Amino acid sequence: PNSSSSQQKLTFSLKESLILDAEVHLVDIYVPHGALSSFSSSIPYTDVVGKFCRIDWELHKMDPSSYPMYKDLVANSENCDNGSIIEMDLHTIVQKAKEYDFSSDAAAAAITNVKSMKPTGFVFHESR
Repeated sequence: PNSSSSQQKLTFSLKESLILDAEVHLVDIYVPHGALSSFSSSIPYTDVVGKFCRIDWELHKMDPSSYPMYKDLVANSENCDNGSIIEMDLHTIVQKAKEYDFSSDAAAAAITNVKSMKPTGFVFHESR
C-alpha cells in the first residue's frame, strides 16, 4: 500500500494517540526549505513534519550486532516502510506531548504503565 492510502485509514486522533502513548517512534523529520527561517510568528517553525513508525525492538534485542545503529533498526523494521509511516505536524505533536506530560491522566498512567528495565551494563561509544 502507498503512504497516502495508509495515512487515510488512520484518523488524526488515532495518530496522536499512537505517538503520545509511545506506540510509534520518531524516525525522521522533514524540514521544507525556508521552514526554519521565518521567526516572525509565535510558532518557531512551520510545516515541519515528524515521521513516526512502530519499531521492531526485538530485532536489536535478539541480534544487536546485526542492527547496531538506530538507522539499521528503522530500515529493517517491517512497520517502518513508507506505507506505514505516520506523518504529523511536528509543532502540533510537540505541543500535544507537553500537554499530555503535564496532565493528571498522564501522571496517573505513568505510575501504572511505566516500562523500564534495570541496566545490566553500559557502553561508551566515541564516534570517529
